[in-house]
Amino acid sequence: MGKKKSNASTTSTSTTSSNTTGGATSDSAKNAATPKLMLRTYRPTDFEAVRQLYIATLFALVPEGVRRKLWSVTTWVIWFTGFTLLLKLVPKYVLKAIFPSVDLETSNGVAFFKVILTFIWALVGFSAMFIVTERFEIAEKVHQGLTNDLNDPEAVYLQYEPLEENNKDDNSKVRQRRTTRSDDDTDVDEHIPGHFWVLLANDEVCGMMGLAPASKEPLLDSRPLILPIWKQVVQALGRNVGLSLFGTVSSTTQRPVIIAAQPQHTATIVRWAVANDYQQCGLSSLLIHRALTWAKENGLTDVYATTNEIEMAAEQILEKRHGFKLVKKQKIGWFGRYECLWVCHVDDWVEQNKNHVNSRFKPSDNKK
Repeated sequence: MGKKKSNASTTSTSTTSSNTTGGATSDSAKNAATPKLMLRTYRPTDFEAVRQLYIATLFALVPEGVRRKLWSVTTWVIWFTGFTLLLKLVPKYVLKAIFPSVDLETSNGVAFFKVILTFIWALVGFSAMFIVTERFEIAEKVHQGLTNDLNDPEAVYLQYEPLEENNKDDNSKVRQRRTTRSDDDTDVDEHIPGHFWVLLANDEVCGMMGLAPASKEPLLDSRPLILPIWKQVVQALGRNVGLSLFGTVSSTTQRPVIIAAQPQHTATIVRWAVANDYQQCGLSSLLIHRALTWAKENGLTDVYATTNEIEMAAEQILEKRHGFKLVKKQKIGWFGRYECLWVCHVDDWVEQNKNHVNSRFKPSDNKK
């Protein structure tokens, strides 16, 4: 089991040297270009690097979010409705007011004006999708993660406690907490904590993955509940005339779910990210490989994962490379947004990958 400091689980790659003089030169150049990788348990010193990695990888998905909106039928219905109204109303009222003598039926200038109007409307529509995706949707996800589980990954995932009850001041000796949870005298389950790994390239964090422990209650957003901006504006206008259109936000209002509840002896992959410069190098599979082998070592039966509309690459990795099965797909809103829940049976995965488990990323022996 991973420990907080000295006994953290690590996996690294090493390079080999050549016996010949000519080979030494080529190997030296190769080693300089190939980063040294290390996969280990999260440490408090990784806090800021993990947060920066989370921010950078999420904002890099803005183009994918815009693309999903372009695939939505609702987007095109709204765009063409607005475009039709512009073509009907602007030439008829704006041009007629500016140039009253122009014949709108035969003038070539009107046709040119419509072309310009089409270009402007397309630019406005694309800009609106980009702004909504970046400034509202992605920014909301970033703020949500940073103020919840990524505000203290050790407490949420690793759940450390002192090794000795009489030596609680010695923080260098720790272990993950395992407790029994019971609803009555006959129902006792062992609580297995989760885990959190960071992947380093040349001692810099380039990847991470959390394995959230099973829980009967979901982890909810801890931020104060507020109305959306547009509702706040309407509410303010309503107060001026003595109306309350949306009521007040109460403590019973449903908060967004950060990590969903799952049954005992399962875990959920969350905060899975690889730095943009290191993507498409197989590092995502390295992280999943470690998570699933850890799950097997700790007696977990199933591992879940969630994806959304901007994580199509992650969906392909989960399904095509690691055999995750789609449990459900939930539509969110009208602009192509959705959330998927995936599951992988740990024993089945280990059986399919038994020739690679604990072998692919072992350090290689240096030649003398």
